[in-house]
Amino acid sequence: MSSEGPSAISPDYVLRHLLATVAYRGAKVLQASPPAFPELDLGSGVRSPREILAHISLVLEYACAIIQDKEPQKTDLGAWEEEVDRFYATLAKVDGVLVESRPLEEAKLLKVLQGPFADVLTHIGQLATMRRLAGEPVPGESFIAADIVAGRVGRDQADARKRK
Repeated sequence: MSSEGPSAISPDYVLRHLLATVAYRGAKVLQASPPAFPELDLGSGVRSPREILAHISLVLEYACAIIQDKEPQKTDLGAWEEEVDRFYATLAKVDGVLVESRPLEEAKLLKVLQGPFADVLTHIGQLATMRRLAGEPVPGESFIAADIVAGRVGRDQADARKRK
């Protein structure tokens, strides 16, 4: 802290940092995933990783729709690499919308946080669990020490910071 007291972080920045966190954690799950991972079948009507990733992109589109007062864009389920590309493209779209919409109305900010963003974090966790079940868990790291930066929402993420 500076001698002037704590600095305030804008709620818009916090949302962008959370989005960058989704990109970072998502990248760790998607990088070097086993070849059979996209179609992993756990039975009982559980979505495959490819279907979950497509759903994440749809949920992120919904976040844009909330912010922009528009209808969300829907797309058909694509092949794994198409879904990975769409995930990163949609993250970039949401980040751009957040930048353009500053300052975000409180009601929209809270809806995006408690709805789509919370849902996306849940699904990233599902994918991480599915990686473990597929026999190749995501390597452990210190997420507190991770180099996560608002606006960095593409495939190119910082290297993992080891746990101490």
